Amino acid sequence: MKLSENDWLSINNIVLKMYSQKCSELFENNFMKNLKYLIPYDKASFYLHDYEGENVLCHPSGIGFDEGVLEEKTDIVNNRVPHAWVNFYERSTVVRDSDLFDEKEMAQSPYYSSLLINENVKYVLTISLAHDKMRVGVLTLFRNRDREDFSDREIYIAQQIMEHVACYAYKIYDIERYNKDMRNTSFEKLKNLYDLTVRENEVLKLVFKGYSTRHICEELHVAEPTAKKHLSSIYSKMNIKNKSELFKILSSDIVE
Repeated sequence: MKLSENDWLSINNIVLKMYSQKCSELFENNFMKNLKYLIPYDKASFYLHDYEGENVLCHPSGIGFDEGVLEEKTDIVNNRVPHAWVNFYERSTVVRDSDLFDEKEMAQSPYYSSLLINENVKYVLTISLAHDKMRVGVLTLFRNRDREDFSDREIYIAQQIMEHVACYAYKIYDIERYNKDMRNTSFEKLKNLYDLTVRENEVLKLVFKGYSTRHICEELHVAEPTAKKHLSSIYSKMNIKNKSELFKILSSDIVE
């Protein structure tokens, strides 16, 4: 798919403006207003991925919807939406919903039928946002019945900006905090799985951060022979021989 020079200039402009504006929510600045020039829409919603509650998505915000409408749909979104809205991957994706479902299937869905009947919406473009292998949320654009469906060109434009939007939302919603919590939980699991001591677990975390043996000594205020003894004990308990094998375990158990 080829875009014109003006299209690329518009994409660069919207991304630069997005990063230059500080806000606490995705819809607070002019990002959505600027996006509308590139990908026209009638309504829009954003649901944040729920890392603290029992749902998959939470804290909706929107454009063009009456107050309280999106909050009322949260239960439907989490429990009865039949596609990537709630099962989105740990990478950003763009889905034109009509590519997955025909009008009959949409009419039978509680989520889509409520849009068709109550909101005059017929066409949906779903952008699942993820950054650093962490789910961030779902940005969705809607078009009314009297409009045309989202084009291949508009999907391509959405694909060019989705990683930037995901990174931006990742920062303003402080998803990194949950990333750290998840890693701490993973280290605790490794500690229990391999019967590591508290000190060995501390060494393991520093190795994961890329610390050399000398830096581990400085961080933990121990002599080099002591640090090497902890590493040797870790290798023995995990049945490995070197740092290369250790990183392979850490990458699969923590990063992924």
